[in-house]
Parts: sequence; structure tokens; C-alpha cells
Amino acid sequence: MRNTQTTQGEDKIRVNLILTPSSIKKLDKMAKRLNFSPSELVEQFPRSQDDPSLVAQTQMLGE
Repeated sequence: MRNTQTTQGEDKIRVNLILTPSSIKKLDKMAKRLNFSPSELVEQFPRSQDDPSLVAQTQMLGE
């Protein structure tokens, strides 16, 4: 398994999520709108809770 490193200097590890097909479609759509990969969108969501500069992006998730 290959790990990748984030811009924050942390190693990323592979995880599996189980989502409904409709949630996957929504995740893909939101990621595309934000110019993120779906993986990066999932990564950014918890980070946004501690980083005020990302709060606006998180609020866009509900649109």
C-alpha cells in the first residue's frame, strides 16, 4: 500500500467508506464543484471544522 503526503506534512492512509449510490453521486458533484477529488473533499471536511478559512467551503456542501 502506498501512502501519500498532504500539504500539511501528514501521511495519508487508504480507508474504505461504505456509501449509498446517491451519496456517492452527491460527493462527486460537490467535489467537482469545489475542484477537489472526492477523497480531498472528505479530507477537507474535518479540517474545515478547525480552520476558519475553510468554513465557507464547508457551508457550500449544503447547497
